[in-house]
Amino acid sequence: AVASGPDGKLLALGIDRRGYGPDEEPPTDLGMWSSADGITWTPIPAPPNHWLIDVVATGEEWIVVGAAAGRDPDGTHTVWRSADLESWSASALPGGSDLPAPYVALVLGPDGRVLVTGCRPLPPDIRLQAHCSEGGRAWAESGAGWEVVDLPFIPWATSGNDERFASIGVAGEKWAAWTSPDGISWDRGDPWQSGTAFPDVMVRMGDGFVAGGTLEADGRWWPALWLSRDGSSWSEPQRLPVAAPPQETSVYAVTQTPTGIVAMGYAYEDWAVAYRWTLHRDG
Repeated sequence: AVASGPDGKLLALGIDRRGYGPDEEPPTDLGMWSSADGITWTPIPAPPNHWLIDVVATGEEWIVVGAAAGRDPDGTHTVWRSADLESWSASALPGGSDLPAPYVALVLGPDGRVLVTGCRPLPPDIRLQAHCSEGGRAWAESGAGWEVVDLPFIPWATSGNDERFASIGVAGEKWAAWTSPDGISWDRGDPWQSGTAFPDVMVRMGDGFVAGGTLEADGRWWPALWLSRDGSSWSEPQRLPVAAPPQETSVYAVTQTPTGIVAMGYAYEDWAVAYRWTLHRDG
C-alpha cells in the first residue's frame, strides 16, 4: 500500500523477502519506506513484528493499520498516526485473532473521518445477514469512539463521496448497496441488479461511483462496469468487450482520466489475456 501525505511525501508499506526462505514466518524485514518523488525510497522505522496492511493520508498526517505478525499472532489490530514519519501514536482495535490481515483496509472520508473495515467470523447478524469471505459479519470503526457496527463487507469497495460513504456487500444471498453519512449508521439502497454479479472493485468518480467486476450472462462470465450517482442506486451493467467469450474474467482496477474512465483486468480465453478498457465521457 502507498499514500501521499503532507508536502506530497509518499509512504509505502511492504515486506522485503530477499534472502528468506518460504518457511520463514514472519519475514524480519516488514517495513515502511518514504519518498519525495516516487523514484528514490528511504527505509524508515516501522512498528516491530507487525504486518503493515494499509495506509491513507491527509494533508496533516499518515494513518497506518497493521496486525501482530508471526505464526501465533495475538490478532490485535492497531492504527498508527504520524505527522512526521518519526513519532507515531497507536490505537488498538477490538476484535482479536479472528480478524484476518488481508481483509482489513482503511478508508478516508472527505471530512477526514477514517473507517477501518474488516471481517470477523461471527454468527450472521439478524438485521443484515452480512457476509465476508470468512463467514459472518463486518465491522467499521470511526473516530476516537471506535464504535463497532455491522455492514456488508468488501474491503476494497468502500469509498467516501461528499458527505457519504458507499459500500457493496452481500445481504443474505444477494448483493446490495449501502450508504452512510458517518460510517456508523448504514442505509440499504436499491437492489443491486438483476442476474448474478461479483463486483471486484469500487471507486469514487467525480460526484459518483463506478464498480467493476464479473457478470454472469449467456452461460459465461463477462467483465462489466456499473455506474452510480449516489452509491445507492446503480445502473444495469455495461458489459466490457473481449476478443472471445471468456471462461473466467475480472476487473481489478478502475480510474478516472480527463476524457473518461479506464478499467484494467483480464479475460481467460485460451490463456489469460490482460485487457485495458476505456469509456469516454460522451459514451
